[in-house]
Amino acid sequence: MKNLGLSAKERIKKLSEFRKVFKEGKAILSLNKKLKVYYFLIKETDTTEIKIAVTINKKNGNAVWRNRLRRLIKESYRLSKKELVLTCSEKKCSLYFIINPIGFNKNGYPKIKLKDIRYLVEDVLRKVIAEI
Repeated sequence: MKNLGLSAKERIKKLSEFRKVFKEGKAILSLNKKLKVYYFLIKETDTTEIKIAVTINKKNGNAVWRNRLRRLIKESYRLSKKELVLTCSEKKCSLYFIINPIGFNKNGYPKIKLKDIRYLVEDVLRKVIAEI
């Protein structure tokens, strides 16, 4: 079976990359202010590189719920990343971004579904593409 997840090259892993995105990057909120995205754009690069991370606070819910939310956000990104990849490759830029769900918690969304997350991720990606 083919691996459909995000590869290691597509994920932000280093602490220095996290700090760079938070310190030097910009923030965008989704349509209903439930997702916050920090992104850092590097223009005029030789190689196009897009890296993503998802951060969730412990106050949002227990570990099982947080991991489900993280998987749903990553899957939403994977399903809608084609336009972002094409735009970055055309403009020869690299993009690092961190998605942080600020409006979701276990009490408000006990059984969260992909459809609850996907349109928010697509909205945020459209906003990032518009600023590239």
